[in-house]
Amino acid sequence: MSALSLVGLVLYMVSWSNTMATNAHTDTGTGTETELDAETSAWCNYIRTTPEPTVIAYNRIGKCGSSTMERIIDRQVNTSRQYEHDLHAWHTDSSFWTQPGKHPQQQITSKQHQELLREHVLRTVDEAKQGPGTRLIVDGHWNLVDLASGHLRDGSPPTAVQYIQLSRSCEPRIKSHLLYHLHDSVAAQHAKRTGHYRNFIGTAMGIPGGTVQMKRCLSNYSCLADMPIAREVLYDGAVLDYFCDADCVRAHRFESRLTGAMQRVRSPKDGGYAVVGVLEELNQFLELLECAFPGAFQGAAMANVLTPIHSNNSTVHSSDGSNAALDRFAHGTCITESHLYDQILTTAARRHKAMKAHPERCCRPRIA
Repeated sequence: MSALSLVGLVLYMVSWSNTMATNAHTDTGTGTETELDAETSAWCNYIRTTPEPTVIAYNRIGKCGSSTMERIIDRQVNTSRQYEHDLHAWHTDSSFWTQPGKHPQQQITSKQHQELLREHVLRTVDEAKQGPGTRLIVDGHWNLVDLASGHLRDGSPPTAVQYIQLSRSCEPRIKSHLLYHLHDSVAAQHAKRTGHYRNFIGTAMGIPGGTVQMKRCLSNYSCLADMPIAREVLYDGAVLDYFCDADCVRAHRFESRLTGAMQRVRSPKDGGYAVVGVLEELNQFLELLECAFPGAFQGAAMANVLTPIHSNNSTVHSSDGSNAALDRFAHGTCITESHLYDQILTTAARRHKAMKAHPERCCRPRIA
């Protein structure tokens, strides 16, 4: 174990011990320190009184630590033999990812996309099912999809599904997403390999192609605001699509989508998220996952302290990643998303405080 890992472990254990010691003195059942707001209390009751689901669905948002989470999930799968269950992961590929109404092989409707994904999830659960302890974590860049409908071939009732989501502060996410698309995306890498990178840049940014012109555009607010990619992918509120099923994305007004997204963050019922968190507080998110899903995530937070996992997807281009024009563009794109991020940040913090103070009241029983 490295010195940094040992220091991290010591600090983690000291923090946990202090929290438990404080709780021992304040958890009297009458003091204000033990009182929970109504939403947090409802979340605790939901987690504690419902069984751990067969499927944990993570419809991951791009540039919000999803590659890091994939590797954390894979590590949990690899260590699951220590526990009394069988854990599987399915990282869906781009053929399942949502671009409204689009599919790499064919044009399909939103409902057809949901059926396609649901069918494959059920099949994967069916093939992996070996006993009552079997769990599946499925992830991908898709809108919120109802995966709970349908029966397995053995006639068991509809699959129990609960959802998780990790977000990130909007402005760095927007910058990272833009630079990733221009430099490191699958399309950009393909264009570089085939000698069509100038054309790729021209199409994405709406300018004569070339890295010189790209750098100029990234320093010019008007050019940034007029980019085709800005209109198609990086518009204000685009992230709401991940919190609303595909039909809702099309049918509801913008304000309704924001309201619906907020509700799914605040309540795990009726298709809401059982656990939400932010990348800036990753270990808090992992501790909430352990609280809600001990069969799948027990030990994840400690493992991340001992051996932190960082994304191997390096979208680092310091020469064009920070300037006044890009900062202004990102800020203007984040008006709506920042409201949602603040809600996620607040909700996660309240739940984390509650589960630290009252694990017996808020968390599912840990695996022995």
